[in-house]
Amino acid sequence: MSGSIRVRLSGILMFVGNLVTLLTGLIFNILIARNLQPAALGAWFLIGSIIPYFQVLEKAIPYWAGREIPRGRQVGKTTLTFNILISLPITIVFILLSNTLASIANIQPRTILLASLFIPTYYAAAALTSITYSTAPHRLGLRTIIIDGVKIPLALILLPLGLEGVMIAVIIGNTVYITYLYKTSQDQLEKRIDTAWLRQSLKKSWLPVHETLIGYLSAATDSLIIGLLLTMVDLSQYGIALAIASVVGMGKSLTGAIYPKLLKAGTATPDELKALFKFQHIFITPMVAGGIALAPQLITIFGAKYLPAATILPLLLLSPALGITSLTMRTVITGIEKADKKTNNRGLLKSPLFTTQLPGYLYAASLILITAATVRDLGIMGAAIARLAASAISFIPMCILYSRIAPLSTILHGLKKTVPASIVMSVLLLLINPRGSLYTIAAVGLGACIYFATLFIIDRDSRALAVKTINEAKKLLMIQANST
Repeated sequence: MSGSIRVRLSGILMFVGNLVTLLTGLIFNILIARNLQPAALGAWFLIGSIIPYFQVLEKAIPYWAGREIPRGRQVGKTTLTFNILISLPITIVFILLSNTLASIANIQPRTILLASLFIPTYYAAAALTSITYSTAPHRLGLRTIIIDGVKIPLALILLPLGLEGVMIAVIIGNTVYITYLYKTSQDQLEKRIDTAWLRQSLKKSWLPVHETLIGYLSAATDSLIIGLLLTMVDLSQYGIALAIASVVGMGKSLTGAIYPKLLKAGTATPDELKALFKFQHIFITPMVAGGIALAPQLITIFGAKYLPAATILPLLLLSPALGITSLTMRTVITGIEKADKKTNNRGLLKSPLFTTQLPGYLYAASLILITAATVRDLGIMGAAIARLAASAISFIPMCILYSRIAPLSTILHGLKKTVPASIVMSVLLLLINPRGSLYTIAAVGLGACIYFATLFIIDRDSRALAVKTINEAKKLLMIQANST
C-alpha cells in the first residue's frame, strides 16, 4: 500500500488524541453527573438520542468527497457549502417540533431551541472532517482536545445555568473545533463550486444516507426507548455506562487512516492486514479487560447514585469491541473497491459499497427489537443485552463478506499475545481493588504500564512495531521542522 499517509502513525496520533479526549470527556461527564440531578442528566442523554435523527443527511456528500479527494479531485468547498445549506431547513424542522420534543424530554421548549444549534454545527463539522480525513487524518486527533479544552472550563463557569449552560459550553467547543478544521483544510477548498460533481454525487447520495441512518439508529435508538419506556434516572445510569464504554469505541481511529491509503493503492496483502488488526488488538483488548475488572470503581467516579450501571458495563464494553472489528473489515473491503468509479446506481446496489451496509441493518433491527422486548422486564440490562446481541448478529455476515477478499485468520492475528497480557493486567487490578476516584485513575495508569510491559516481554513483534512507530514519528517531526 503506497502513499504519503502513514497508517500506524496517523492511527497512533488520532488514538492518543482520542485517549486525551476520553480523559477530558470523562472529566466533563463527571462534572455534569455530579452537578446535575439524574433527571436532568437523563434529559441531556435523551437530547443526544434525538439529535442524530436530524443528522441523517450530514454525510450524503462528504461520503463521496472522502472517496474523491484522495484520488486527486478538489471538492472541499463544494462539500462544505452544500452541508451548511442543507442543515438550515433541517434546523427549522427541529425548531417547529420543539414543543413536542420538549414534552418527551420533560424540559423547557427553550432548551430544545438551544439544542437546534447542534444541527448546523454537526453538519459543518462532518464536511470539514471528511476533507481533513482524506488528506491529513492525524490532524483529527486534536478533535476532542480542542472541544473539551474549551467546553470544560466554560461548563464550570456556566453550571449555574444547569443543562442549558452545559449545552452552551458544548456548542462553543464544537464551533472552535470547526474553526480549526477550516483553517487547516483551506488548501483543499477550491475557488469554485464543482456543480457537475455535486449533481453526480447527489444521484448517489442514497448510499451514504442509508449508512448514516443505520449508524444513528444503532447509536441512539436504545437510549430513546429507555427514555420513552423507563425514567430519566434509568437513562442517566445507562448513559454513564455508555460514556465509559465509549473508550473502546475510540479504538476505531487506530486503523481509520488505512482507508484513504487503500483508495490510492487499491489492494492490500494478508501480511499488511494481519499487522493492521494486530495493531488494533494491542489497544482494544486491554481496554475491554480493564474496564470489566474495574467496572464498579469506574462507575463510582461519576457518583454512587449511578452504581447500578456497573452490572451492564461489561456487556457495553464487549459490544464496541466487536463493532470496531466489523468496522475495520468494512473499511478494508470498501477501501479497495472501485465500483463507484465505473458503475451506476444499479451497479452500486450489487457492490460492496452497499452490501457491507447490510449487516448494519441487522444491527439496528436487532437493537430495536430486543431492547423494546426486554427493557420493561429487565430495565437497562435489557438494553445492554440488546447491544451485545446486535453486535454479535451483525458481526457474522461481515465476516462472510470479508472472507471473500482475505483470510478470516487475519482478524484474529495478535490476540494470542494481547489476551494473556490483558489477563495479567486484570488479575493485578482485581488484587489492587482501588477505592476512591483518584486511586481508580491511578490504577488505570498502572494497569496500562503492566499490560504493555507484559506484552513487550512476550511479543517481539510488538517491540518492533513500537520502534517503527517511533521512527515514523521522528520522520514526521523532521519534515515539520524543515517546513517551518
